[in-house]
Amino acid sequence: MRSSLLLVLILACSGCLDRANNSDIEICTVDSNGERVTSCAVSSVWSANGEYWNEDGVFFEPTDDNLAKTWDEEGTMRPFPNRKLEQLKNGSFLLRKPGSNILALLAIDRDAKIGGLAFVTNETTDPVNVRLAPLVRVSGNLVCENSIPEWTHVYVYAANAPEEPD
Repeated sequence: MRSSLLLVLILACSGCLDRANNSDIEICTVDSNGERVTSCAVSSVWSANGEYWNEDGVFFEPTDDNLAKTWDEEGTMRPFPNRKLEQLKNGSFLLRKPGSNILALLAIDRDAKIGGLAFVTNETTDPVNVRLAPLVRVSGNLVCENSIPEWTHVYVYAANAPEEPD
């Protein structure tokens, strides 16, 4: 039996973002030399099983009729449509008033070769650079003592994330 991994960046959330100017934040994706990379997507939530939503961004429940699509895209990272940031004409991205104290943003280029992680907090007002570097694939086995789950979610937390305020 296959198990599915859903990679979700979970944002720490203990209240609403309370910024003095309530402004949007510009997010720039840059390579290791600081040069802008525009062929990527930025989102706070990603699927590691490709797209399991329709053209309107509505999620579908896995059924016998559409289950093949999920397994065909296993391991393919896609940003959730309702969490993907809007890309501006200049190539940067616009973060519109996030609703949490800390928000993790993952950027992945079109070819899924480079990516980066950045955090926005309720104190963030200046543009944020997401520095992209080579991506790695992490794999493993999930072992359950008594049974094998039909579906599994894996949550990944970044070690360098800002701490949630008390």
